[in-house]
Amino acid sequence: IIEDNNIQIMLSDEIFLYIFSYLSLKDLANIALVSKQFYRISIDDAIWKKLFNLHFPISRLYSFNLKEIEN
Repeated sequence: IIEDNNIQIMLSDEIFLYIFSYLSLKDLANIALVSKQFYRISIDDAIWKKLFNLHFPISRLYSFNLKEIEN
């Protein structure tokens, strides 16, 4: 729908959530500035959980040497 040079995209939040889940951290921060709807979607826990797991994989969090801790 195009009205007065404004483009309103008629997609469900779930579709936007899926698309946003592939954005980088920088792109996600930028898309949040576009509209209230995009901001609301961009702060969804599912997106941030995926980004967290991407940047801090569980294997890296627990890949310490137990002998080093004991000393």
